[in-house]
Amino acid sequence: MSYTEICDKFETAAVHVRSGTAIGSHLCTFFKSYKKSLDLFSQQILKHVENLSTELPKDAQNSTLIPALGAFAAHFKRILNQQTSLSRSIQLEIIDPLDAFILQLNTSNSQCVSKGAPTYRQLLKAKQKMEKLKNKHFISGEKAETAEAMISIDATPERQLKMQKQANYYRLLANRASETYEKSVHDANLCWNKYDSIIPGIMVSLQQNEESRIHFIKYTLEKYSKHHSSFQSILKSIFTEFDIQLANINSEIDVTSFVEANKSKRYKNREEFISYERWKKMSLESRIEEEKLNESYENLEESVVIADEDPDLELVNTVLDFLVPNSRIFTEEAEDLNAEKPEEKNLDANYYANLSELLHSQEGRELFIDSLEIRKSSEPVGYSKITQLAALIKSLLTMMMIEDDRDPNIITKIVTISHEFFTEDESGKKLFLSSFICSHNIWADRTRWESAIEFAIQSKIEADMESLAKQRRRNRRWSSIFTTIKQLFQKDLSQEREKSTAFLIVSQFNFHMIQMGVSHDTINSIILAVCQDVNLDSERTCILLSEVIGTKNLNGKIFEPRKVSSLEIRNKERLKFGVLLPIGLAIDFLDPLECTTIVLVCKKWKEVLYRHIIKKWLTEWDISEGKRKCLRTYAWAELLNAHLRPVEYSLFYDKLSAPSLTLKKYEEIITMDVARSFQSNHIVDEKSLSNILKSYVLYNPEVGYCQGMNFLAGTLLSQIQDEELTFKCLVGMIERFQMSNLYIHSLPKLKQFFYMLDRMIGIFLPEIHEQFKIIGLCSSHFSAPWFITMFASTLLGKFDILYPLWDLFLLEGWKVIFKASMAILKKVSQEMSGKQYEDIMYLLANIHSASCPIRVFDDQFLQEVKDMEISNALLRDLESEYEHLKIRAYNRSTK
Repeated sequence: MSYTEICDKFETAAVHVRSGTAIGSHLCTFFKSYKKSLDLFSQQILKHVENLSTELPKDAQNSTLIPALGAFAAHFKRILNQQTSLSRSIQLEIIDPLDAFILQLNTSNSQCVSKGAPTYRQLLKAKQKMEKLKNKHFISGEKAETAEAMISIDATPERQLKMQKQANYYRLLANRASETYEKSVHDANLCWNKYDSIIPGIMVSLQQNEESRIHFIKYTLEKYSKHHSSFQSILKSIFTEFDIQLANINSEIDVTSFVEANKSKRYKNREEFISYERWKKMSLESRIEEEKLNESYENLEESVVIADEDPDLELVNTVLDFLVPNSRIFTEEAEDLNAEKPEEKNLDANYYANLSELLHSQEGRELFIDSLEIRKSSEPVGYSKITQLAALIKSLLTMMMIEDDRDPNIITKIVTISHEFFTEDESGKKLFLSSFICSHNIWADRTRWESAIEFAIQSKIEADMESLAKQRRRNRRWSSIFTTIKQLFQKDLSQEREKSTAFLIVSQFNFHMIQMGVSHDTINSIILAVCQDVNLDSERTCILLSEVIGTKNLNGKIFEPRKVSSLEIRNKERLKFGVLLPIGLAIDFLDPLECTTIVLVCKKWKEVLYRHIIKKWLTEWDISEGKRKCLRTYAWAELLNAHLRPVEYSLFYDKLSAPSLTLKKYEEIITMDVARSFQSNHIVDEKSLSNILKSYVLYNPEVGYCQGMNFLAGTLLSQIQDEELTFKCLVGMIERFQMSNLYIHSLPKLKQFFYMLDRMIGIFLPEIHEQFKIIGLCSSHFSAPWFITMFASTLLGKFDILYPLWDLFLLEGWKVIFKASMAILKKVSQEMSGKQYEDIMYLLANIHSASCPIRVFDDQFLQEVKDMEISNALLRDLESEYEHLKIRAYNRSTK
């Protein structure tokens, strides 16, 4: 069998070889991930094995267990060495050759397809034209024959003359159609001849490439099987050797050795009676020996006194053991945190007095903070004890102000510690130590904050550099040429790393300053000053400023939406309907058929009322799915002005086959995204979707293609089922909602949406907002797909929810997406409470799956979206805030 037998299936063969190349690419990606997993596993296990080897005693001479554990560690090191060898073999003998082969195969197939595609399309056009002219020829001949037959019918001479002229006219048209059809047949045959002369050779090349692909993948899998079999056989021999060591473990030998080593030589198992006379004699002898010893050392002075423990450290530990013990276990009788343990008493006042005296010195303050830092725990502290601890810290801060001690290390540690210790009130709400010490005047000192932030940044940078230096020392085995190449880029990488570190530290201090009650103006000035000192760019500075304003007026204040008066509602209705206000108000009481009649009265009525009626049709009235589908297609096209757009889809479609640098830049990405986005949905035709996206690249090369646009176009295509109309709707959607700024390189509109969503979380869900700030979570970490695809990627396959959500979006705009985002966060807020960063990210990434503990997209979801109190006025206010921050950050960074 040969591909030349299916030359008429050129397009099918082209799709087949592309899918084969994709399979090879996926296989190469799989082996890369497998190698990466092996390397990561080896690194982690080797670290633990070395820790185990370090912990084993070195002097266990007579033990059987310790040598076996040493053999166990050595056994694992041998396994990891073999695994490293397997990983290296996979890279050199599988990944690198497969990667090069797939690249060459893709290039060869693309050249073959590009060479044959014009001829194939030319033949298709010729065949379509021939079929059209053939039908026209047959119809013209039939009309001419009918007209000639009508002449023989009895009629007046004038009537017969007229029919004769008509028959002659139809015969003339039939002759012309016959000539045109004959010419089209000749042209089609010429295309066939050209096709038959070119395509068979191309099909042979495609077949050879496909055979090479199959053989190469088979050979690759055989190499993997060979290497893995060798690895398994070596593992078997290693386990056999270890089993021998394992058999030598004997508990009786180990116990006997331990007893023999620790048995006392003069062991007495009974007490001996000593008479008074004997004791007196022994005491006398002991005093005589002591006097002799004192006489021998009477001329020596005591020069060194060795204490069991530093008295200052003992004092600090005594107080802290009482206030924040390492093990905070409360008895069942003391379930209330505010109650003390029944057997526990307060410390003597002298301890607090002595500790306060100790805090007068800088060394004492450092000792106290260091001892407190190592006692951080996730368990709550009693209320009375945390107040006593806060009083000690306030005393320490007061002494720093009196002595003008500006040690940034102590301030940094206190700031960090203040959010580690907490108590709980009767309702279970956490009260952190920061809320007990935030009233101190020291926090209003701007210079102390700036010094602390700069100190924390420098400490973090030095720690990172030390860690990097250690890593370099471990990697000295690399050749000097690689070291030289790395040094060429070291300066730029180091600067970027330092800026990232500075951004992270300032963001953390942002949260702490807010918790300490520092005014927002002071925080802003501190941020701007620090960002200028570390040369932080305006974009990151804007993000830091937005975190401050995001908490403004939120502490203890619940957002209450403004109540709209009936007069304001009536004024809005007048602006909406104008002179048709009575009819507009009556729509709510009419049935769908009557509303349709109203729209058809005149053009002006349609312009004013159709949008309101469409909203009723799509979101309120209960109609059949068939009617709703037809109406939705019409409504989407109308709302996006698709029919009125002067965009010729055919012009861009015809250019898809022509080589274009713009198209080549995105062609592979589009193909991959289309293949994996709607692969389980037969409603969306992948070829049509690919054509739409590629045509948009040619239509708007400034935006081009961005991942996520495939979901927009795919959702439109799944509903409209028309390639050209879908393209126009995509153009209309991106232009109407200014989505170009979502997709261009710097993503300015997306960053603005992140800020606005963070602010809304602070307004509507203040507890979740505070938790996000504690764990360092922002909306940018999870909400990008919501805005870029308008939930199309999240609700993939759930069209019963996605289509109505898009109905609302096309009618009301971006506030619908914000409403949906807030509705999701509100539904999962209870599940997120108390969770860490990784748990929350996993929950938000799987809200659409069955593994989610809460069913987010249920029957009530759309109603919950409608009920969210988010207005366009709120969106405009937040957008204005963001633009103001951008200008402020840019002006400061350019000074």
